Amino acid sequence: MWMDETTGQALSWPEIWTRFQPITPFGQRAKRSLAPFVPGQEAAWQESLEELERLMNTARQPDWRESVEACLRHMPDVEPILHRLECGEVPGLSEWFHLKQWLWYMHRWAQCLTRQALHEWISSDAVCRIETCLHKLNPRPKLEPTFWLDDAFDPELADLRRRREACERNIRDNREALAREIERLTSVRRNREGEWVVDRRSPEAAKLEAMDALTRVRETPFDVVYRAKPTLQEQEWMAERERIGERIREVESAVLARLAASFRPDVPVMLEWLASVTRFDLQWARMWLSERWNGCRPRLSDGPIRLKGAVHPVVAERLAEQGHTFTPVDLEVERGVTVIIGPNMGGKTVAMKTLGVAVALAHYGFFVPAQNCELPLVPFLAGIIGDTQDAEGGLSTFGGEMARLGKLLQRCPGGLLLLDEVGRGTNPPEGAALSAAVTAHLSRGEHWAVHVTHHHEVLEVAGIRGYRTAGWKRPPDASAFHRPENWRDWIDYRLIPLKPGDEIPRQATSVARLMGLPELVVRDAERRLAAQRNNRHG
Repeated sequence: MWMDETTGQALSWPEIWTRFQPITPFGQRAKRSLAPFVPGQEAAWQESLEELERLMNTARQPDWRESVEACLRHMPDVEPILHRLECGEVPGLSEWFHLKQWLWYMHRWAQCLTRQALHEWISSDAVCRIETCLHKLNPRPKLEPTFWLDDAFDPELADLRRRREACERNIRDNREALAREIERLTSVRRNREGEWVVDRRSPEAAKLEAMDALTRVRETPFDVVYRAKPTLQEQEWMAERERIGERIREVESAVLARLAASFRPDVPVMLEWLASVTRFDLQWARMWLSERWNGCRPRLSDGPIRLKGAVHPVVAERLAEQGHTFTPVDLEVERGVTVIIGPNMGGKTVAMKTLGVAVALAHYGFFVPAQNCELPLVPFLAGIIGDTQDAEGGLSTFGGEMARLGKLLQRCPGGLLLLDEVGRGTNPPEGAALSAAVTAHLSRGEHWAVHVTHHHEVLEVAGIRGYRTAGWKRPPDASAFHRPENWRDWIDYRLIPLKPGDEIPRQATSVARLMGLPELVVRDAERRLAAQRNNRHG
């Protein structure tokens, strides 16, 4: 599995994936089984990105874009119908209607693309063949999007339908004449159902009862209801109508069978057209998302993962709803381990998640919400971010974290690992030792690992690269800093490369004060910290 559910949840991947909305039913189905590009597929990945870029350039023409999208919105799902044809079955009337609708909009879509020379999706020859298929379902010269069993499909159909209509007309005329005669002899008029309803105590009831042309169909304590009997002539017309109807059904079945036989050789190429428009729909949906977050085309790198101006789209949207802006992330991650340090709430974890989202989007063929993105394809993406407590397995947060970390460290070849404060779930000395040991192990390995940590022991590991978040700013007005609603204004989320001698920031008490912890408690904590420092230096 390239990215497991735990990692995806931590990166808000389900929310991003929900925004990815192919238009057609087959595009939506293809989305469910969409796989990322992996090492070995670099050429196909770049080809897909180039294809997407060309599509985006063409889609800048509003009229063309609107026409293409209208075609996609009207295409029904014909894959089951094509498979029925492939299996030798004969589709029903409604299925032929859907097939014609699909061919109709496929034809218009293909014309749109060939006019823009986008031949990678559909060839000019295919446009002609789609039109040929349309004519099979449209026996008259003028093409129309709807489908019915037109008389032109079989010369016998027109004659049969005329004869059936004649029978029905005779039956109607005969019943009307009989009804008028009954109403001439009585004062009772038919209701909408062609029945005569009469008060059983009225003189008209006796007249109606005495008429051989009528039959009593039901009665109540007050009324009696009569209906005209079919005459012998009418019965003959009805029988004739039934015989003609049966023959019509036979001819229509034969027409549908002939249609199925004539389409069967086209099924393989129609499945290719379906695959092509499905791929197009996926790229169209990618294009919409790229435009939404002003994405850039990721470039292939033979080494580090480089991001410039990267944004986590979900976090950025949430911040925008609150009137805040996302600080873009600049980051370079090479094989080995990259450490990110910084104060609490300084944006370390968000920066790491932004990296994860950018890498995941690139692997799924999207343009990345960044100014620039370079990366190699990696075999997998996994993270330990947030609470990893394994309630079902009876493990604590720390136990769950160690169990998951143990499996990830054994995975090969190396992938992108995102680690959020390894060892934070146990006592500080042991947590720090584990955190440093894991960092040392990763610095010698094949993974592209990013480790967010508060443990200063990690900075002593040889061979690490890293960043610190710029951290809390000093406001000109100290009282403003103490208003929690302003806290975002005093954090600088930028990532700054680590320099020799950089220390783990100690601003937890400032954050606690800002977030409303009682002043007495915060001052007590600061006194204890000062005592610890004095003891270390004394």
